[in-house]
Amino acid sequence: SMAAFLPATDAGCSLVGTGGTPAILVRMHLGLSGYDRDIIESTRLGLSDIEGITGRLWSLDLHSRKNIPGL
Repeated sequence: SMAAFLPATDAGCSLVGTGGTPAILVRMHLGLSGYDRDIIESTRLGLSDIEGITGRLWSLDLHSRKNIPGL
């Protein structure tokens, strides 16, 4: 796990995502059906946002996942 290599601090840490996966996570989070680079690149996701997205995905069957905007 990459988390094992990140230093623990009281302030936490920030990660910068690049590529398709972070863009899809933002699109799912915001319910965007299209690709809007400005919105995607200016959106910050917190740990709770990502946990919510992954929890939602795990709770749905394949048919339901196919209907999620942004995915």
